[in-house]
Parts: sequence; C-alpha cells; structure tokens
Amino acid sequence: MKKKWIWLLLPAALLLLILLHVHSLARLAPSEIVRQVPVLMYHAVGDDCWGEEHLFVRPAELEQQLQYLSENGYETIFFEDLAHLERYEKPVILTFDDGYDDNYTLLLPLLQKYHMKATIFMIAGDIGGPHKLTQPQLRELTQSGLVSIQSHGWSHKNMAAMGWTALVCELLRSKLALTLACGRVPTAVSYPNGKCTERTRTAAQTEQNLKTAYDQYQNFQRGTAPQQLAGLWEARTAAEKARNAVAEQEGKLAEYRENPLLQEMYREEETREAAWEAARSAEAMMLSLPTPVSSESLPA
Repeated sequence: MKKKWIWLLLPAALLLLILLHVHSLARLAPSEIVRQVPVLMYHAVGDDCWGEEHLFVRPAELEQQLQYLSENGYETIFFEDLAHLERYEKPVILTFDDGYDDNYTLLLPLLQKYHMKATIFMIAGDIGGPHKLTQPQLRELTQSGLVSIQSHGWSHKNMAAMGWTALVCELLRSKLALTLACGRVPTAVSYPNGKCTERTRTAAQTEQNLKTAYDQYQNFQRGTAPQQLAGLWEARTAAEKARNAVAEQEGKLAEYRENPLLQEMYREEETREAAWEAARSAEAMMLSLPTPVSSESLPA
C-alpha cells in the first residue's frame, strides 16, 4: 500500500519542482536567463591571399554573409552588450582575430554599408607591423562606433603554457598598449589558438580591472608588481632611446660620407690599403718560391 502511495506522489512532486523552477525563472531579469549567442569568427579579408589560405575570407563572400544576416533580422552586437541581451531578438557577434590591416581597408566599408558591428581581437605587440593595423587605423576604427578593439594578447603566444607572472604581464601589456592606441580600455580577451586553462581564465578575469590586477599580482609576487611593470616600461623607453641614438648616428655618418673632403680621404686610404695588400701578396709569393741551389754545392 505504501509503495502505491509513493508512486502516486512522485508525479505530483515532479510537477511541483517544475512549477517552482518556472516561477524562479519568471523572477529573473531577461539578462539573467542564459542565452546562447552565435559567434562568427574571421581573420583576414581579401582576394590576395599572402598568408595561410584558411585565414582569409573573400570580400564578396563576406558581403554575402553580412547581407544574409541583415535580411534575416540578425543584430550584430559587441561583447559589452551581453550584459543586456534583452534588447536584442536575434543577436550575433562578428569577430576578426589578429588585427590585419585589411580589416580597415576592406572590412570597415562593408560594416558601414550594412550598418553592422564587429570585434577585432588585436595582437597588441604587432601594432604597425607588416600587414597589421596601425595606431591611427585603430583609433579611426574605434571612433567609427562599428568596431570594438579587444585583446588577443601581447605576443600571440600560448597563454595556457605561461606561468602566472608571464601571463599577467602578457595581458597587462596588451591592455595598456590597446588603451593608448584606441583611447578605450579593452574588456574582452581572445586566447591565441583557443588554448586556455583555469589559470588563464582567472588571470583574464583578474585583468578586467587594472587596480585589481595590480593587487592580485602583488599578492603572488610579494608586492613587486609595480616595480616589475615600471622596469618593463623603463626598459622599453631605454630601448627606444637607444634606437633613436643609433638612427641619429647613422644620419651623421651619412652626412660625413657625402662630404667631398672625407670622400677624397677615403679614396686615398683605399689606395694605400690596396698598395699594401699588393706588397703583402708579392712578399708571400716570393717566400713561396723554392730556394735556388748554388754551383758550389753541386757534386764534381
């Protein structure tokens, strides 16, 4: 009899649990209810494939995809918009990794044409490098309101293999460089090649606020973080000064080389050096010749 009552009560208990769960969801704000947002990942844009082919999307193909999203009611958003998804019915995120210069020359016009947004995950240490975005381009992309510049690390190295010190430095250097370049503080990070660990995620979350990052870094490094970071920037400044000094010296040497008097001196020195080289060669040749035998030493 007891077993019969238990089987009768089980459906009622299950129904009660479902009602309680629905009631708890009803009390949540729309932004608190988990929603999955599709993310479309790209890299370079162009018909001229100068690198790895799988990283490129042709402009015509990209335009077809943007047109499809537009015609089917999708709304492109930034990662910052995830906090209030209730504002969007069909949100989607477009990302472009590495920060290639064609994101400025080819992508931006398409975004402007279709009024869409995109996030570029920039390798901060590559700013101004070959095929990469420059600081003025990053600033213009940010000011367009259609592009959000976020972090792809400083060096694009495997963050999952880094120790805590190297990891936080990697994230902070990227954040500081992008803040200076774009005029806005990045709030998201894309792990190079998607490799991450619990430590990587913890460091990235810690890095969201510079003050918190400094505090956490101090805890792990026994209060040495500010000094280490200051030393990092001092070393970078010293290296830039050294490069400028070398460039200045090279400029002066170029001026000296163009001086007619010095050019004449160089020519005279080259002539003397050539004469000495010829004399040395002649001496070496003489020494290599066999010693002549005198007639007195010959047998009778």
